[in-house]
Amino acid sequence: QGGGCTYLLAREFCLGSSHHETFFYILLWVAAHIPLITLVGLIGFFAFFFRGAIFQSGTEQRKVQDSFIYLLLFLQVSLVPSLAVVGKSNLYDADRHFLFIYPPLALLASVGLEQILAHSQNKKQSQIFLNLGFISLLVSICLLHPYQYVFSNELMSPFTSNRNTSLDYWAFSATEAVQQSILNGGLPLQP
Repeated sequence: QGGGCTYLLAREFCLGSSHHETFFYILLWVAAHIPLITLVGLIGFFAFFFRGAIFQSGTEQRKVQDSFIYLLLFLQVSLVPSLAVVGKSNLYDADRHFLFIYPPLALLASVGLEQILAHSQNKKQSQIFLNLGFISLLVSICLLHPYQYVFSNELMSPFTSNRNTSLDYWAFSATEAVQQSILNGGLPLQP
């Protein structure tokens, strides 16, 4: 990893070299790193938003306010990656560059999850499914601690390994690797 290149799911991306590379990397990165429960919520949000189901209750003024808020959130989520693609930004890894789109993604996803529960025929099963999604995320993060940045969601984690994805961020685990090599007799520690 270096020189503007990174690995994600067995593909090397030299970002900033073309619009296509940057766009594909962003899509693949989001598909791999956004928690599954958030993806389900976002799908629910857009499904109910385009059906108009989100705006069924409330006054006309409230519907206009909600529409404006959702538009602003959607613009924040879509414009930032779009500007990165158009500007052929050198992203290295999308995590640190896209931290500011997570809050609106979480808000839109929470509205989508609420709509899924509200329109569910079997509310008990839907609540169990959503709770399992949250528990799965919590367990994954706890198991990865202190290396949470290598998180891949449940759909992509079977395809993510140290052989096909850049898992170390700025040599964060180098100290631990050196300690393990001393203990296990691996890696010569010569300059």
